[in-house]
Amino acid sequence: MGRTIHYAVEDNGVNKMSDEQWRIIEKLQNEYNAKSDWSCERLCLECFSIFPNWPVWEDANLKVAEVWHRINNKLAEPNGMKELLVENLIEVNKGGYRGSGFLMSGFTKVRGDEHNASLVVKFLLEVSIIAPDMQIKAHDEGDYLKCPVIIQNSQMTPDLEKIKENMKYWEERLMEAKIENQPFWKSLIESHKAYLELANKNLDNSFFISQEIEIK
Repeated sequence: MGRTIHYAVEDNGVNKMSDEQWRIIEKLQNEYNAKSDWSCERLCLECFSIFPNWPVWEDANLKVAEVWHRINNKLAEPNGMKELLVENLIEVNKGGYRGSGFLMSGFTKVRGDEHNASLVVKFLLEVSIIAPDMQIKAHDEGDYLKCPVIIQNSQMTPDLEKIKENMKYWEERLMEAKIENQPFWKSLIESHKAYLELANKNLDNSFFISQEIEIK
């Protein structure tokens, strides 16, 4: 899949976002995607994920790319989504790619591009200001975000649940690892223990990222 930054907002009854806030977020995302240089993938924060209803498309004898092309063209029309739903040509998942249990979710492949990683995080920080009554959970498969975080109203805190989940996985890998590979897993476990211990402290955002981001 390549190095990816994942982000999501749980539908837990506590996180809240208005339709107007989503319109502002969507506009901001479109601006980021249009004006920034992306070496791999762009931002993809979604409240809904749309997929072809493949059994219905089978008789059309179209390639996958052509199916998506037709769907995207129809979605660009004023009542396009409604028509696609009526004709049972698409399936819609609430919550983005994570599906049920989430208000929104998305991911961006950044590979080794730390500039793109910084753009993703900066965008999420701005989203957290637009909708301050929700917590955005984010984690980086690389090292720009030093640990899984929760972002709310421009502030980052450690995502303890995700950190514990990661540590459990790493401890299992350590038990199975060859002797020469054990230091790698041990270093991951030890570094994240520090974030658990600092969970209740008031830390600056720069503690969680490889360089400080300025929000204009």
